[in-house]
Amino acid sequence: MIYGGKLSFTSASPRPPVTSSAEEEKRELDVEIGNKKATRDKVKAEVASRLEAVTTSCSKVDDIDRENKSLLARAKRVEGEIDEIREAQEEMQEMAVGLQRKNAILRHELRYLKRELEGDNPGQPHMLSSRDQGCNSNNISAHGIGNGSQRSSSTSRAGGNFHQGNGGGGKQGSQFYHHSAAPQHGEGRQDSIHTP
Repeated sequence: MIYGGKLSFTSASPRPPVTSSAEEEKRELDVEIGNKKATRDKVKAEVASRLEAVTTSCSKVDDIDRENKSLLARAKRVEGEIDEIREAQEEMQEMAVGLQRKNAILRHELRYLKRELEGDNPGQPHMLSSRDQGCNSNNISAHGIGNGSQRSSSTSRAGGNFHQGNGGGGKQGSQFYHHSAAPQHGEGRQDSIHTP
């Protein structure tokens, strides 16, 4: 300042001391900043944990997807096997029907062969047993067909006397009896008629 043409220098006023209120505000700000940092770290940790859980879930989803694809492929293979089994069953059913038809044909042929062997086939001549042929020879002798030796054979077969008749009729009768009792193959009822 200037007093009476002279300069006089005065010292500047000192700064007021820092009050306790400012320090408290600073401490409050520091605490708030620390809390915000802790909250931020906590949020980061939670986000990281959630991200890890999501990653794990995605991995599980991938595993499930691969398993589903494997199951689908297996289902397709099973369907193919089922189709093959169905085709095989149809072929077996067709074979069974064919075998049943062949069995019926064979049974029919077997019955026909049995009738043919037993002489019941209408297309074949009836075969006579020795008993039927013996009865036929007796009937012929009883009606007087042939000579005395033939009548002697019928009498000798009935009564056991081979000396009836004339000229050795017993011997001829014995031959006739054996001839009529044992017919040859393919001979019919005419085998019982003996021509001397």
